[in-house]
Amino acid sequence: MKKKIDSYLDQIPEDFEYLLKALGNRFRLSITLILLEKKELSLSKLVREVGEENSLVLNHLNKMELAGLVQNFIQKRENTREYSFYELTEYGNKIMKDLIINYNNYYKLKEISEKQLDSKDPASIPTDLELALKGISNSSRFAISLFLIEIGEATFSTLVNFMGKTKSLLNHHLKKLELGGILHNFLQKSEDKSGYSFYELTQFGKTLVAGLIESYNEYYELSEVIRPEEGSSSIKNGFTLHI
Repeated sequence: MKKKIDSYLDQIPEDFEYLLKALGNRFRLSITLILLEKKELSLSKLVREVGEENSLVLNHLNKMELAGLVQNFIQKRENTREYSFYELTEYGNKIMKDLIINYNNYYKLKEISEKQLDSKDPASIPTDLELALKGISNSSRFAISLFLIEIGEATFSTLVNFMGKTKSLLNHHLKKLELGGILHNFLQKSEDKSGYSFYELTQFGKTLVAGLIESYNEYYELSEVIRPEEGSSSIKNGFTLHI
């Protein structure tokens, strides 16, 4: 029985979708790195750090709060009129620290020392990481990544069947994932001669996707999604997919 994308989308917790969207934006990613380094900042100081308008920064902070990455707290302090502060949540700290470790270790193993992510320099976010996070910020593209991790490789026609959408839409998603270095296309004749153009995740893609899932699951100390009991509206967090 061929698997459809809905079965993979159902595995992705809602808060994880918000996380992917939050990290898929360079500006929000830079804010997380600033807060990781500075620990906490008032809104006015954060605005000065990023050099953007107050309203724009607040808009991004709201999306990051929705993703559970940052939190706002009110505190009166001596010798200052500022009382509204932002900091990374415990969850946000873990996600970002693990992301930095996984990214840097990937390139250390490849002996490419110049490719490093440093929280002390949020302005120098590597382009490949920015594009990769943007690539998987869409839940359908993340589901495609999960599917390819599980089966290894797939032809374009297999992915069309998996998506259940038009070829043009699938092609759009695949190009975004290729641009982000998450997957690559290669030519190879299949044994049954049913296809010769295949897609598979790159090692970089596997490292990034698996790392985010593992960080998420470790935080919640769960490896499976537990569906709510009858009459309950809450769902415990975690993935059903094992990497």
